[in-house]
Amino acid sequence: MHQIMITDDSGFLGIIDPDRYESFVDENWTFESIRAHIVRQMAQRRILMWSTGGEGTRRLAITTWPDELRGHRHIVGPIEVSVGRLCLVNYETISMAAQFKDVAIPEKHMEDCVFSLPSGLYQCRITQTANPDETTPSFDESIAHFVLAFEMLDTSTLPWTDIAWNDS
Repeated sequence: MHQIMITDDSGFLGIIDPDRYESFVDENWTFESIRAHIVRQMAQRRILMWSTGGEGTRRLAITTWPDELRGHRHIVGPIEVSVGRLCLVNYETISMAAQFKDVAIPEKHMEDCVFSLPSGLYQCRITQTANPDETTPSFDESIAHFVLAFEMLDTSTLPWTDIAWNDS
């Protein structure tokens, strides 16, 4: 199982196909314009994005399906891998790339957030292991906050229509 650490200063994380995700939105973007852009990119199976329930540094575990982990909550969504890699992103990365045409994801400092999968269409099961409202300072930071389990699909599934677990 591969693990990745990423900062989460806004309460949103995502997975993108960096070779297909179209990042630029507008120099004067708003949260709603980025959200609408993300929804359009999800329809193309280029991104999955979810609310984490809070801010902090997150540990994510990447594994294969089936993953029988029981956690606080989970959701399943489709994503396509076009060139054998995906990239874990936070909202800050998405918004920076949304504002500047010359910012490409992954940026050099994000090399640790890229992971390999054979090209194809996958379903990804995202499990949040603990309730962020109940997490205490004694929470074991060596345990993954999220587990991402991937399974290659033979047929297409419906894309997400909004950012998962987002109440706004």
